[in-house]
Amino acid sequence: MCGTRSNACSVTGSSPVGQSAARGSSRSTGSISSTPLAAAFERLDPQGELRERVERLAERHYPGGGDLSVAVFGSVARGDAGLDSDLDLLVVVPQDDDRAARFVDALETSARAWTGGPVRVLLHTSASLGAAAQADDPLIEAPRRDARVLVGPPLEGLPVRP
Repeated sequence: MCGTRSNACSVTGSSPVGQSAARGSSRSTGSISSTPLAAAFERLDPQGELRERVERLAERHYPGGGDLSVAVFGSVARGDAGLDSDLDLLVVVPQDDDRAARFVDALETSARAWTGGPVRVLLHTSASLGAAAQADDPLIEAPRRDARVLVGPPLEGLPVRP
């Protein structure tokens, strides 16, 4: 589905139509630079669309938000995802309980449907995230490097390395 993967639907992507539109080609054979379609491509906001979808899902499982945080990391967060990229998400919950497990299951299933690709969700509590950061756990190196919060408070337990 277009709009949920970082650069998958970008006008300036690798598709011939995107390249033609990005150059502003006025050729009458396939140019979309002055059509409503070109304007629609310019309005695409994959990060914003992902944020809205995750917010709606989070609200169903954690009404009012609470201490739930969801962050995207990896190639999607950096803005260099391709068509074969996976979607990496970090979920930080107050408690690792049945509600957290149901939310992670729903998030994985929904995100797979949104993107049509693989999804990886890391689940932590604030305490376990802080402990993993202090222990230099290699599993949180990528989130430490480029996590972008989609929903909830900042990831206090994940200090960024200098």
